[in-house]
Amino acid sequence: MKPFIYDFKRALFRKATIVTLVLFIVAGLGLTYISAQQIITGSLSLLYNGVVLFRLDATSQKLEVVSGVYDNELNPATIELSLDLLILAPGSGSDWKTISLGSYQLTGKTRLDIPVSGGVMETPGPGIGVVLKAVLTRVKVGTLDISGLKFLHTTPLDNVNNTPVYGGCMFLGGRTSFIPVMVGNERGGFFTINGCMSIASAMDRLYLIMGFPQLLVKPLQVYYNVSVATLTSSGTTSIGTGVVNLTGMKYLGDMSEDMRIYVFPIELRDVSRYRILNVSWAVVANNSEIRGGSGNVIVSIGGTARGVITSNISSIGLSLFALLFPVVMLYLGYVLIAKPKSQGALEFILARPVTRVDLYMTRYIAGILVALTAPLLFITALYTGVYVVMGVLLSPQDMLLFYLGIAGSLVAFYTLCYYIAVEFKGTSYLAFTITLYLFFLIGLQIVGMILAFTIGHTSSIDELIKTQYKLYYFSPLGFMNLVSALVQYNYGVLGETVLEVVKPEYIVVAFTAWTLIPFIAGLLRFKVKNLSS
Repeated sequence: MKPFIYDFKRALFRKATIVTLVLFIVAGLGLTYISAQQIITGSLSLLYNGVVLFRLDATSQKLEVVSGVYDNELNPATIELSLDLLILAPGSGSDWKTISLGSYQLTGKTRLDIPVSGGVMETPGPGIGVVLKAVLTRVKVGTLDISGLKFLHTTPLDNVNNTPVYGGCMFLGGRTSFIPVMVGNERGGFFTINGCMSIASAMDRLYLIMGFPQLLVKPLQVYYNVSVATLTSSGTTSIGTGVVNLTGMKYLGDMSEDMRIYVFPIELRDVSRYRILNVSWAVVANNSEIRGGSGNVIVSIGGTARGVITSNISSIGLSLFALLFPVVMLYLGYVLIAKPKSQGALEFILARPVTRVDLYMTRYIAGILVALTAPLLFITALYTGVYVVMGVLLSPQDMLLFYLGIAGSLVAFYTLCYYIAVEFKGTSYLAFTITLYLFFLIGLQIVGMILAFTIGHTSSIDELIKTQYKLYYFSPLGFMNLVSALVQYNYGVLGETVLEVVKPEYIVVAFTAWTLIPFIAGLLRFKVKNLSS
């Protein structure tokens, strides 16, 4: 084996590098659980989507339950509901009779027949009220199993056409809506039937999850349209019944069965790159008047589970870990060059048929391979962990940008530390590089902001943001922040102001300067440097 190859293997496969790679994997898994905790405490409803239909038959004394509950990749999710039936009979004033039905677990498309004992009026009439109280007590998505919840859903069970059947529904998730549909009866009149809808964002597409407990007119036709919205928050903006205008809307499918969950995929096509979408829907009866119901829901891509998790990672979690990662590269510069130089080990290696250029290159490349491999393991552990724990597939494009940002910062900082290791030995190297690390981490931003206020007279928030991101170009640790800014913009965390400063071509030029200049300077100095202890 050639001596320079032997030295390269010893430099790469050492305890410090192996421990580094393991630490990066652990950090990726740690960030997964931090993200899961943030979702649990603030946005749990974003992890599941679905509709649950209820139909009470007063004659057979049973409650029929049909559910369609999914995670963010349209895999079956599990919820647990505690059900109580509340009945208000004529002449009983405001005294509702409560019938406890127990707790039931619903996974994916579940169908249950629950017996109801006593108190249900068989003959509908004025003044009879039936309400179902459903308490969400447990959610299981991926490997995340959360119990002890108390999310109350109160669902009126409506009587249609004076039959002894009462129907209602509940929706689950962050983007939901009732679906009231006006249809005609045989006597020439009109009545309204109610359904529920949840919009799921899965596999880079939107899905309408819909269902009706009672369909007295079959089939109902479903139409949709997706356009770019200008609103900045998600929610239902309008619902209406009557004659529906289908101009510009696309046919999606038929709903021909009651107590069935329908899942309709929506193609985004030309609007897929926009952050806020207006999803319009219409459900109509197949008749000449086109009567039915219509409405629209504003869907913020940044408000989806993927968007919230990615935003949390880029704005909080990634900074927490990525700013500590350069310490590892600082240490590698110490163990590969600074320490062996202070011990005279480099001079001993040069006694073999190894040139100074060979020695400089092999140890530099060993550190660069660690700088490239470690963030790859970190991102892989994070991507896999989020899917396994929460059932959410993060965007590969976002993960690639995160990787490039972290790897760019590590490569640039390692190159700078490698040059400093050529100039300094042992403890002098550690003192200098630690001081430099703290300056890039904290001091540069403080100095920059002081200069911005005193000399530049910066006053507006936009100017402060631009100044902050300009300063990142003057730090080898800033590439992670610059690349993360592009991801945060895509999810609406940062506004367009940041794009005036953060440009891919600027990032490439800065990275080239931070790596090429210290590398060449270190190589030239290493050729003539005294390497004796």
